[in-house]
Amino acid sequence: MSTVSKYDLPPQEAGPQMPPIYYDAATKEYLRQAEDGSWLRFAETGIRRELKLAGIRPKPKEGEFVSDMDREISRLTLTRNVAYAAPLAGYSAGLIEESGRRILVTESPRLIEPQAGPWPMLDAILRGLFPAEEETGDVQRTVFLCWLKVAFSALRARRRQPGQALALAGPPGSGKTLLQTVITWALGGRHARPYRYMSGLTGFNSELFAAEHLIVDDEAASRDGRIRAQFGATMKQITVADGARCEKKYCDAIDLRPFWRLTISVNDEPDALAVLPPITEDLADKITLLRVKRAAMPMPTQTNEEREAFRLALLAEMPGFLHSVLHTEIPHDLASQRFGVREFHHPEILEALGDIAPERRLLYLIDRELFGPMGEPWQGTAEELEHELRSKAPAEAARTITWSNAVGSYLGLLRKSRPKRFDYRRTNGERVWTIHPMSP
Repeated sequence: MSTVSKYDLPPQEAGPQMPPIYYDAATKEYLRQAEDGSWLRFAETGIRRELKLAGIRPKPKEGEFVSDMDREISRLTLTRNVAYAAPLAGYSAGLIEESGRRILVTESPRLIEPQAGPWPMLDAILRGLFPAEEETGDVQRTVFLCWLKVAFSALRARRRQPGQALALAGPPGSGKTLLQTVITWALGGRHARPYRYMSGLTGFNSELFAAEHLIVDDEAASRDGRIRAQFGATMKQITVADGARCEKKYCDAIDLRPFWRLTISVNDEPDALAVLPPITEDLADKITLLRVKRAAMPMPTQTNEEREAFRLALLAEMPGFLHSVLHTEIPHDLASQRFGVREFHHPEILEALGDIAPERRLLYLIDRELFGPMGEPWQGTAEELEHELRSKAPAEAARTITWSNAVGSYLGLLRKSRPKRFDYRRTNGERVWTIHPMSP
C-alpha cells in the first residue's frame, strides 16, 4: 500500500479563506473541500463562482487580455491536477502518489477502535452460525475469527495483505447476511457489490474501489461455465493481485492498489451453490468455504424498531469484539505465510460443489452413452464427442454443454482429476482424446 505523502504542489494563490482546490483530470471537474471536510465537485463555471467569492478578479485589468481568474483556472488545471479523486479502499483521506501519479483520496474508512469489553450477543450469534460439529469440531469459528483478524489487522496498519475470499453457505434466514454486515463494520463501514463485474456482465468497476468489503449476497446463480470461470478468475485477482484496473464510464482507466476483502453468502441448495466458481487446483487456496447453521437471534427483530435496536446493540459490542479478534491466536496448523491463515473447505460444501460441477455431469453422460458391453475405450476430438453426445442424449447434452469449446474445457478438467481415464495426443494439430471406461 502506498505511503500517504504531502505531495509537493505549488502553493494555492487564492485568498487565505479559500480551501484547497484540485482538478480531476479524469472527469474534468474541480474539487473544493467543504467546511465538514467532504469534497464537492464543480464544473468550470461553478469553480469560477467560488473563485470570484474568494476575491479573484473575473475580468482582465486595463491593458491586459487575461484575467486573474483565467490565470488561476489555468494554474489549477496544470499544476494541481490529480489522476483520481474519490475514496480508495484501504487509504486515509489525503493526497498520495501512486505509480508516479497524484491521487486525491477524498474519504477515510471509519475504523472502530478496539477496546476490551464484553460481546455476548455477537458471541452467541457466532456460536449459532458455526456450532461444533462431530467431523470438524470448532474449527469453523476459529477459521472465521482468524480470517477477520488478518483482514482487520492489515487494514488498521494500512498494510497490504492478501486474503482469501470467504464463502458462507447455509439455509435461508440463517444469519449469513448479518455476518457480512458485521464484517463491513469491522472493515471500515463501506461495502460494494462486485458480482456483475466479476461475472463479466459489465466492464465498469469504479464503485468497487471505494469499499474495503466486496459482498456477493445470494446473487442469481448461473450454471454457464463461462460465467462461473470468469467469476473464479476475477476472484483470484481480487484475493492476491497487487493492484487492479479501475474502469469508469467516459474516463481513462487507471491502475490502483485497493485493499479488498471478498465475502460470498449463498443458500446451500445445489442451484444456489452454482454461484460459486469451480474449486480448481489454482483457486483452492484462495477461497474458504464455511457451512453456516441457522443462528437464533438474541433479540427480537420482527419490526423496524426492533431491528434498529438490535443493530445498535451489536454496534455497541464491536469495540470489545474487535479487541478480542486482534488478540486471537492463529493455531499453528492454520497459519499461512502468504495469507496469514490457511484456507478451509467444509467437506459437505466441497462435495456439493463437486456434484454440480459441469464436468461431473459430462462424465455421467460419457459413462452412460459411450461405452458398450465390451467396454472399449473411446477415441476422438472434443467436437466429435460433443456431436455424439448431442445425438444420443440431446436434452441432457444441451443442459450440460452450454457454450462453445465447453467440452474441450471440461475434458481438460477431467484429465486433471482422472488421469488414468482421460488422455490425449496431438494429431495434425488437433487433440485426439482417449477416454477409458470406468473400472469394474
